[in-house]
Amino acid sequence: VVTLDFTDECWVEAVIDDDRQVSELHIAGEALRLEAQQRVVLTLGDPEAVIVEANGESFPIDAPAGEVARDIEIDLANLVTQGRPIP
Repeated sequence: VVTLDFTDECWVEAVIDDDRQVSELHIAGEALRLEAQQRVVLTLGDPEAVIVEANGESFPIDAPAGEVARDIEIDLANLVTQGRPIP
């Protein structure tokens, strides 16, 4: 599960398991929950306006301020929680 909590206005595009696509505009206070079996690939219009978590753990977005963050891949099979791979 990937959750996005929005602190400001931001558009998001997501490709879930290379199949399902989401393209939405969100405002401060909204949240988006994406359920995937394998991976989620995100594009964020304003990455500084989004707090991302993957399976309940913080997922930092490394993007230059003021730039669109593209091709952020969250591979759920490779996430680690408390030192153990998530099943």
